[in-house]
Amino acid sequence: MTNQQFPGASPRPGGGTAITAGVLAILGGLWYLISLGAAIVGMAVGATGIFVIIFSALCAVAAICLVTGGIGLFLKKPAGRPSTILGCAFALVQCAMSGTLVLIADGVTFVETSEVAGISGWAALVITAIPAIVTLVLALAKSTVRWVGQAEPASPLPQP
Repeated sequence: MTNQQFPGASPRPGGGTAITAGVLAILGGLWYLISLGAAIVGMAVGATGIFVIIFSALCAVAAICLVTGGIGLFLKKPAGRPSTILGCAFALVQCAMSGTLVLIADGVTFVETSEVAGISGWAALVITAIPAIVTLVLALAKSTVRWVGQAEPASPLPQP
């Protein structure tokens, strides 16, 4: 049966934006887990200071929110969307903090992921900020709201 047979029935929302946001959220969460690992290695080799602690905390919270939010989006759970949005917000704060550290230290900060990967601090800032912004936009999209708000039918409709 199609929706054309039932007047006033709206089409089922597609999950393209939500699924894409979920994939990006999980990939972003993994990125922030790697960043957290790099910060922990930095602390182990002697990097200290409030920025290292804040950086580590932001990475941990962003990773948890993004991974759980991405999984929630795949499962059409309404909590997946706000978790993804919150994770993106923490990721953008962490990006801004990294950019500030790059400005303060002229590209040389504590052991950060960008140095481990061999890329400049500014490149790492762009690489991490753009996916977070794209994920945030996709999580805020109306089609994502419809996707997570869509209830599964209790039982299939009987054929006439």
